Amino acid sequence: MNSLSTEGKHFIRHKIFYGFRIVFITMLSLFIFEMHYLVFQNITEIFSLQTVDISYFNISLYSILFYFFCIMSLSFTVASILIDIYVSKISNFIYKVSVIWSGFIFYFLLIALLSPVISFVFKILDIQDFLFFFTIKLFYILAIFLNIHGLYNSKNVKIVEKVIQIKNLPKSWEKKKAIFISDTHYGVIHNKQAAKKVVNIINEINRKDKIDFLFHTGDFYDGPKIDWSIPANEYKFLDENIKKYFVSGNHEEYAQSDDYEHNILNYIQEAGFVIANGKVFNESGVNIIGIDYAHGSQNDIEKIKKVFESFDYKNSFIKRIKNEVVTYDKSPSIILKHVPKNIKILSDYEADFVLCGHTHNGQMFPLNYLTEYVYDGFHYGFKYEKDTLVYTTSGVGSWGPPQRIGTKAEIAILTFTEKEI
Repeated sequence: MNSLSTEGKHFIRHKIFYGFRIVFITMLSLFIFEMHYLVFQNITEIFSLQTVDISYFNISLYSILFYFFCIMSLSFTVASILIDIYVSKISNFIYKVSVIWSGFIFYFLLIALLSPVISFVFKILDIQDFLFFFTIKLFYILAIFLNIHGLYNSKNVKIVEKVIQIKNLPKSWEKKKAIFISDTHYGVIHNKQAAKKVVNIINEINRKDKIDFLFHTGDFYDGPKIDWSIPANEYKFLDENIKKYFVSGNHEEYAQSDDYEHNILNYIQEAGFVIANGKVFNESGVNIIGIDYAHGSQNDIEKIKKVFESFDYKNSFIKRIKNEVVTYDKSPSIILKHVPKNIKILSDYEADFVLCGHTHNGQMFPLNYLTEYVYDGFHYGFKYEKDTLVYTTSGVGSWGPPQRIGTKAEIAILTFTEKEI
């Protein structure tokens, strides 16, 4: 019996994924509708809209708001279906509106859920009802302004600079510099212009201070089907002397399932990136190790073990001469990993420096507290696990709502130097 071709496997995988997605979108749509209805009820109660005698074209304000919430509750589902059938300016516009709105409704839902709690507390403290209504109205107004600020804030890219000290770093690596980015999420929201902006920032940094490497730890693409080559091609305008490494994230998998006819990693590779998934590359005595996204913690552990055992890491040495004395020290390692999970295992393998993305640092407050809990404190920033330094970036792009509230899009400049023992 002949085995299935690669195209056949991709086709079957696409159909299975498509079936799961229909079920998921149906359940999500019901949840979104319930969420909108809860918010609608809370707003009409707080603002007393049922008793307000205001109408437009003989339609009451209450009814207008009801129809608006019904339409917006369906907007994401409709946009997802339209983009899946045919990508057009109309489907892209509906998608953009729906994901921007999702940021607003997230905060509105929090307010609606907290309203009974606040009411209960106010009654215990014997605070008058009008102050309760005033407080909730203030929260809704604040939520609107926070989301507007979040849209503006997401376009401002923060530059993070850090000196990375690594044991046994070869002399050729002293003062070498790398740009680190992740979670660009190129798609309907972050398009060609977003890619061009990142490339321009990197080129500007490179003009001031020579950059040796560009590390990207996944979610280059967002998911909804686009012309994959458009954002990737922008990276061809980077200085050709910058060595570019990439590992896949979970959204590469979503995007691949949407477009089973093409290997979307080819577009990233054609832009000059080395696809480091499950591979080891020795750069002048330093091991660059790629660990791409894996489903579940156990699969992630298996990927870590497989890549480390593939090159006999215990016997990976570099020759060093210091004060005319020849020594053989363990080769330093830089790990490119999408998800900041199983850091302890990487530390057990004596990894020196781990670069991760995925979390967006929660993207919208207070979700940063959730990511901190889920990823054991490795959700954002520089942290140590024994002798292993881990840096998880908040990413450049966004997933879902483009708003960033309480977080920043960022690009990191890393300067390597030897750690004195």
